[in-house]
Amino acid sequence: MLRTSDLLRIVILRQLRQVRIGVTASISIGIAMFIVVFVVGQKIEDRVTQDVSLIGNVTILSAEHAEYWHPGAPPQFFTKRTISRVRELPEVYSASLCMRSPHTVPMQVGDKMVYVYLLGVDAAYWDVYSLTASEGRLLTAEDEKKRSRVCVLGAQLARQIFGEGPYVGRQLTLFNDNYTVVGIAAGFMLQGREDRCYVPLSTVADRSLEENNYPNCILVRMNHLNDVEDMYEKLPDLIRAEQKAPYLRLEYPEAGITNVRRITGTVHLLLQIAIVAALGVGGFGIWQSSFASVRERTREI
Repeated sequence: MLRTSDLLRIVILRQLRQVRIGVTASISIGIAMFIVVFVVGQKIEDRVTQDVSLIGNVTILSAEHAEYWHPGAPPQFFTKRTISRVRELPEVYSASLCMRSPHTVPMQVGDKMVYVYLLGVDAAYWDVYSLTASEGRLLTAEDEKKRSRVCVLGAQLARQIFGEGPYVGRQLTLFNDNYTVVGIAAGFMLQGREDRCYVPLSTVADRSLEENNYPNCILVRMNHLNDVEDMYEKLPDLIRAEQKAPYLRLEYPEAGITNVRRITGTVHLLLQIAIVAALGVGGFGIWQSSFASVRERTREI
């Protein structure tokens, strides 16, 4: 009579002889690929959509007063109540109140002329464009509240004015006022804006530079690409419900959205192909296993 240990040994050896490493590997790899692509694929697609959208500025809407197209119209500006109402919307990631265009300030540096592009912004401006400080810090709500004479420079402008760093703590004279450099802005979205000088919006508004020193622009960054079109439709009504805005103008990045959707569509297609490939690998392993079992049974018969 067989002992229990001998019976177990015979069963285990028989199963090991029937095991085919290639078949097992195919099934395992197929199942693993399917789980990874199915579970992580949507997150990858969302992440790619967010990154590409941000790079192309397509999730950012710009609303501004365009009274400059109407001679004789008084300067227009947005109120704090309006920007607060915009920030409350669930689709909005961040919203910034700023000047619609920078002041051009000529500055003599040695034997060359440097043009400083002065832009008044609030503390939310950095979140809208995902900017950070490569040195020092960025402007804060406290700076705006105190109307501080501080500024943040783009790296290109800092090199043109001061040469080599460090730059934090240096003084910059603008409109007969001394401004202290508190940081250097950095980030992919700063490309094309590295020659600017950012100061608190309230500080600029206190100085009668020209009509453009009012907070006449709102930058709204949405959480998702799909929110842009809906926000473009309802933002004018929301603003006009809070204040008068007879010359309101919005910029809609239609071409950029089309390009981003083309890219994300390609990513989605590639993920679908990966899922089909994973199912194919797993299915091939199962087919091989079934074929081997039938062949083994035929041999026994």
